[in-house]
Amino acid sequence: MSRILVFQHSDECGPGRLGRVLAEHGRRLVIVRPDREGAGVVPRDLHDIEGVVSLGGPMNISDGLDWLNAEIAFLKRAHEASIPMVGICLGHQAIATALGGAVAAMDKPEVGFWPIDLSHAAQNDPVFGGMPWSAPRFSSHGYEVTDLPPGAVLLASSAACKVQSFRVGPRTYAFQYHFEWTR
Repeated sequence: MSRILVFQHSDECGPGRLGRVLAEHGRRLVIVRPDREGAGVVPRDLHDIEGVVSLGGPMNISDGLDWLNAEIAFLKRAHEASIPMVGICLGHQAIATALGGAVAAMDKPEVGFWPIDLSHAAQNDPVFGGMPWSAPRFSSHGYEVTDLPPGAVLLASSAACKVQSFRVGPRTYAFQYHFEWTR
């Protein structure tokens, strides 16, 4: 049976609603914790992986963590193999880094519910099409994607963070805000 590989980076940032929806649609989630178990938990190959989710966490791309670097390399291989991917918060930044974008510290962290505005491209996107042009979303981050990866399409922005969401190709989506969180 194929599986959805979920990189979880803290106890507070689980798959939440996204995990529930995937499970309800018959997907088997395999949650790995590289923050606890190290780089060795990052798979060496893509065998039997149907999709990848990289969640948030309190660490930053610039921390130089071996396990995070291994995850970033894995995300690049998965994208190149056309495996569907979703990145959220830290995962958003990891996907951007893996695919040639840039991430840097923000002048002021973005924490709380803030309006997220969709781009024109998002209105014709299969994931975003039909959503309101602006809606509050929860954010909690002090780093942001400053340069999109080559070929990426900007899907959403906020006043404090230009790159709230992007897509690269038809199967890789990244979100700075936490749409997966439950109460």
